[in-house]
Amino acid sequence: PPVRMPMTSAPANDTFTRHFPLTVSAACTSQYAAILSPGDDYEQPVPDSLSPCWKYEPDTLAARLVPEPGGCGVYVQECRIGDVPAELFSLACSWLEDNRIISSSVSFYGGPYRKYQGDAVVDCHSPWDVQMNLTIRKKNHTV
Repeated sequence: PPVRMPMTSAPANDTFTRHFPLTVSAACTSQYAAILSPGDDYEQPVPDSLSPCWKYEPDTLAARLVPEPGGCGVYVQECRIGDVPAELFSLACSWLEDNRIISSSVSFYGGPYRKYQGDAVVDCHSPWDVQMNLTIRKKNHTV
């Protein structure tokens, strides 16, 4: 099963956090079903509910960055789930090379959902929002 990220306390004085959205493609989003938990009420939405019934539960999972030709892929288990945005590629690679990344995780939101529209259940889709969360050791910190 995917590694669930524990709740963490505030970062230490010798670290900082960086949050940014990943660049995702249809090929990447097709991998999400293998790693995300199904939603409890997707198959049978509650009548008259105003809340959508998501196909996959929003979740935060451990991730790793992998430098690749022309970019930096982000993986959960063996599934490539997105890419570091082009403007952050060189910075992310330098953090990797210098072993400054202490932890990395991704948070998933969106995707397919169902809702009632009148008396019928309608299948809908919200664009995926996948956020990368990195804890990075400050450059002036020595190990």
